[in-house]
Amino acid sequence: MRSLIWSLSVLIIISLLGCSNSKVNTTELNEVKEDITSRITDFKKEGLVVYSVYVDQEKNKVIVEVKEITEERRQNLIKEYGPNKVDFVKGEKINPS
Repeated sequence: MRSLIWSLSVLIIISLLGCSNSKVNTTELNEVKEDITSRITDFKKEGLVVYSVYVDQEKNKVIVEVKEITEERRQNLIKEYGPNKVDFVKGEKINPS
């Protein structure tokens, strides 16, 4: 009986607090993508060159490909948007043909 009560308590706590691995809906991801896209000019002024911003359906995250980024800056931006919503990775500049 104690085990059952404990299990239910844990389940309730997880439900109330949410789970960091919980799936983010597409609307939220698109909002994050749009916000980051609107800040590209500001990022560039701060020395952060953004190559692309897209929603990766498999990872269920917004992926921001950048020229280079310090780990500290990356972690701060991830915290700002949410670790289950975005990741900043080193990418390559795409040259249009």
